[in-house]
Amino acid sequence: QATVAHSFTRWHKVSPTRSLSKPPSVTRTMNQDTGIYIAVPADIANKILREGYVCTRRRRVPAHRNREGAICAYRRCQGSRPPALLQVKVPPGVGVTTTTPDKCGIKLETQQLEPQYLSTDVQAHTISPYSSSLAFTTPYLYQMPVRPASARPSAPGPSLPGTTHADRVRRLQQCQPTTLYHCTAMTNAYSIKNQRQFLPGTRGFIGPGIYFSRKPEFAKRYCQCRAPGPRVVLQCQVRLGKIKSVFKNHNGTGQELLAEGCDSYEEINRDSLMLPDNRDGQIDMDSVHIMTDPVANYKDPWASFM
Repeated sequence: QATVAHSFTRWHKVSPTRSLSKPPSVTRTMNQDTGIYIAVPADIANKILREGYVCTRRRRVPAHRNREGAICAYRRCQGSRPPALLQVKVPPGVGVTTTTPDKCGIKLETQQLEPQYLSTDVQAHTISPYSSSLAFTTPYLYQMPVRPASARPSAPGPSLPGTTHADRVRRLQQCQPTTLYHCTAMTNAYSIKNQRQFLPGTRGFIGPGIYFSRKPEFAKRYCQCRAPGPRVVLQCQVRLGKIKSVFKNHNGTGQELLAEGCDSYEEINRDSLMLPDNRDGQIDMDSVHIMTDPVANYKDPWASFM
């Protein structure tokens, strides 16, 4: 049984002389309206896409004109159960009721939506932010963005120039590689060389990712590797593209970079650069080599436990 998002209800302070009368409902018929969304449990979303949506507990399907609003309303009912966001094309002749004209919550005057009127919300998909060739065959598992509690959900707008994957690939092809340095444990360095891949870290000054410095001594100083053994420095050629400068404790992500038309992070007041990942080949793995001398005066933090 599918559960969908409910419309928002906002309570206003009124004077004692005013009554809390409910505004009149507004009903109209829409023809193939595509700006409507419903949130359903992620574990049954594929079944709903195949078999259609049936509202068994209500005579009308609650929906929303705003993605964030649909997810907020869903979480009020489902708590921690992961949601999936679906886009709805209103069937011809089906009425749409807006109970509060200045809100985005609506009701579809039907108990059932056939599969041809449901689709995954491709525009909001963030599972693979850098991939333009991914076929969207699974529903989008929505992650609520961080925003002030008082902010009203905003309607989705058009993509900004330079924020598509094709724009990103074009920028990286045109920029010249930069020589950077990455410090890690010697065992990790040989794994990087043999497997020809960098694995993003789970923490860092400006978020989880792959960290570099413009000078090897700063790479040694800022190394946060917790693996035992001596530290070594890797020299790499990296295409930084358009750099976004941020302060310490900024939680940078690949989605944020793509949305702002950027390709890498640099921390203000520190020789520290970060890539959330290397899925677009910004690091030239053929150029990676281990510098000869391990980090001087290294003390193994695990020595006392051995």
